[in-house]
Amino acid sequence: MKHILSAGFRFTVELIVVIVVIATVVSLLLSTATESLKRVDVIAATAEVLGGNKTALSVFYALKGEWPKDQQEIDTILFISKRDGRQQTDLVDNVIIRNGALDVSLRRRLSGQIITIHPAVPVDNPLGPVKWVVGANSISSGWKAAGEDRTTVESELIPGILKP
Repeated sequence: MKHILSAGFRFTVELIVVIVVIATVVSLLLSTATESLKRVDVIAATAEVLGGNKTALSVFYALKGEWPKDQQEIDTILFISKRDGRQQTDLVDNVIIRNGALDVSLRRRLSGQIITIHPAVPVDNPLGPVKWVVGANSISSGWKAAGEDRTTVESELIPGILKP
């Protein structure tokens, strides 16, 4: 017994398959785009925070030979006008200095997550160059990073240039 499918039924099945394939491709593209945007947020927030804090931290380190414990210690030594501790921007909810490291609470796509930006110096030349890294759980051999790492952002979202 031969069953012949009507042309309308075959067209409907083919249309459903095409829609499923298109939906899958769009879902993959959106997922990739979202991850890329999160990565951009990490880069932009890091640049924003370092732009406002890198010089003060570096000058403090050059003067004292150690990293500041908190913002108040920087203000005392460098006579910087007092801030309320909050450095809020479009990408950053708050920045707290803890033993030289900057704990950055993020907003937008990474709301509620934290990146810790650490200054790192060569172990054999602590007054040598400073490199800035996000997260420091696996810092390169021969380098010492300041502060405790409180980074909660997924490692895949941290660009290679910011990794220790």
